[in-house]
Order: sequence, then C-alpha cells, then structure tokens
Amino acid sequence: MGEKYQIPKAPDIDFEAMQREAQRKASEAPATEEKKLEMERSELNTLVDKGAQYTIRYVKRTGLLHLRPKQITKTFTIHEPTLAILDEISAIGIDLELENEEMAKGHLNTISAARRAVRKNAWKLCRIIAIATLGEGAYEIKGDGVAAAIGVSIIRRSINKRRVTNLARLIYATARPSQIAAMANIVMQQSNLGSFIHSIRLLSARTTEPRTELVE
Repeated sequence: MGEKYQIPKAPDIDFEAMQREAQRKASEAPATEEKKLEMERSELNTLVDKGAQYTIRYVKRTGLLHLRPKQITKTFTIHEPTLAILDEISAIGIDLELENEEMAKGHLNTISAARRAVRKNAWKLCRIIAIATLGEGAYEIKGDGVAAAIGVSIIRRSINKRRVTNLARLIYATARPSQIAAMANIVMQQSNLGSFIHSIRLLSARTTEPRTELVE
C-alpha cells in the first residue's frame, strides 16, 4: 500500500488586515508626477493669496541739523496684481536689456556687459518693484474738468508718477543686488503669469478640424 499523505489545512486569511496594509503602503508610496504638480500648484496659490513681503532698512538723518542718525525699517507686501498692474510692469519688463552673447564670450566681456546691464536696467527694475508693491495704489483717479463743465462725467486713471518714483528711489538707494534678486523673484511669483497664459490658451483654443462652410 502506498503511503498516505495528510493535506494541510489552509490557513485563515484576514482580508481586512490585508486591506489595511495595502492602504498604508499606498499612503506611504512616493507621490506621482501629477500629484507633485498638484501640490506645487496648491502651494503657489497659497503664497499668491497671502502675498509676499520684503523689508528695507536704511538710516535717516533727523534733528534740527539732520545730524542724528535713526534706523528705519519698512516692510512691504506684494500681492497678486490686477491685469492693469501686470500690464504696467510687463511694459517696463520687455524694455529690460541684457547682452547675452557678450556675457557668454569670456571674463572681461562678461564684466563689461554686466556693468552695462546695471546702467541700463537698475532704474527700470526699481520701477517694476515699486509698481508691483503699490498695486492699485500706483494709480491716481481724476475727473475730466472740461467734460464736467458740459455735464459729462469722465474718470481718467493714470499712474501716479510721484508715488511710484518715491518708492523706486527708496529701493534704488537702499537695496543691494541680492535684495533686488529676491524682490524680482517675489514679483514674478506673485504675477502668476502661468495662470494668465493658461487663460489665453483656453480662450484661444482652435479645433484641429477645418470648419465646413454651410452651402444652401
């Protein structure tokens, strides 16, 4: 007679424990590229909503003869601009000049090109930062006197040059290159150009199929 084999009893399976373990591993798994992008968008939107701050410190002379130094600290917040403000800072931004070819040639050429870039762009950068900081406060609203005289109400809105220039001068006189870089980064971050470009793509969408003309 052949030997008899005893079939082992199948172990009990805890399906609930297996499901809990699978959920735990899924939560600990590295985020996919899509999830990472979604997290970055969420963080960017949070930063844009709150605004970003920068601080300027300078010494002001006080007293009767302006001989007493006083340390002044001012903190400014840059918020997401309106389209009007974004248009204003973009108009200045497209006029910024950088000699990329000269800067790529070598050491002396790079230094000379960098100095020319400072000379051409320093004031423009300060104006961009000033307008972005002031936001809608950069504008002044005036009524048209001639139109009002004939009973027509016309409101004109324009950049308040004095207000913008005063803040730009403060930035120009106190900010160091490293601070300008940080301020420029804040302006770009708060400008939220990605959302604006996305809006253009949405509203300028075209179908790939040619439109068929209706013939009666």
